Amino acid sequence: DGAAQAYVVEARLDKGRGPLVTALVKAGTLVCGQHVAVGAEWGKIRAIRDTAGKLTNRATPAMPVEIEGLKGLPMAGDDITVVDSEERARMLSAGRKKILEQDRLRKINEEKLAEPEPSEEFTRVELPIIVKGDVQGTVQAVTDSLKTLNSPQVFVSV
Repeated sequence: DGAAQAYVVEARLDKGRGPLVTALVKAGTLVCGQHVAVGAEWGKIRAIRDTAGKLTNRATPAMPVEIEGLKGLPMAGDDITVVDSEERARMLSAGRKKILEQDRLRKINEEKLAEPEPSEEFTRVELPIIVKGDVQGTVQAVTDSLKTLNSPQVFVSV
């Protein structure tokens, strides 16, 4: 079997069960109780459900499943990495969070440098928007669309 390789198709937050991840296993076998690092999140697989919603102990290749037990919501497309301990999962996710934060700050700095200086005769209005959605993929799609609406007169802040 070997170590499982899987990726996140979708992630959502359920009020009763917490973060739920819809995943597709690429190789190996994903087993309940394994410690995983998923993008910048980590956890121990508490339950695996098949497409019919029935509990199962393992997920084999090409099997879409719903996983619960993560500490937070990962992004769609994130790889699921099986690790040998909770400590290793925490370390891996902390390193990934640090890299993501550095990338985010770098992009913000690049955007600020690319913005033209405001002229005295022209003022730019900022439109702050909060996006809420049922699943992460929907939020990401709406956010990306809103970011393209920037114009010289209005700046969309999501």
